[in-house]
Amino acid sequence: MAEFRSAYYDMLEESLKDPAMRREHHKFRLYIRFVDNLMNTLDDKRVELGVSKAELARTLGVEPANIRRLFARGPKNPTLSTMVDVAFGLGLKLALVPITEEDTETVMPRRVDSKPNTRSRGLEPDRNQTS
Repeated sequence: MAEFRSAYYDMLEESLKDPAMRREHHKFRLYIRFVDNLMNTLDDKRVELGVSKAELARTLGVEPANIRRLFARGPKNPTLSTMVDVAFGLGLKLALVPITEEDTETVMPRRVDSKPNTRSRGLEPDRNQTS
């Protein structure tokens, strides 16, 4: 029996031939995976701490249905402030960790002629300042 393949997958396959589109697609997949992993980790920690969804909702001052939806299966796109609030409600804070070298190159490839701009991030003193 022939495999059914929708026009979407044909279009996706064609668009992924473009390196810029492939990079954006990979970046979006990393984003989805990151949010999903973070929400699963927060929910696992909630269960580990013995905090019900209703208790967490009371702690955060939101309707219990909001917390149930947040931790339900299916697509979700919580804001950073929502994820931080949930973490705080569980006595946690969020921390940044490096992504893999492979993902870094795919998501943020460095141009050959570019140098890191450390001055704009306050990592290098401005040599134009007078003491």
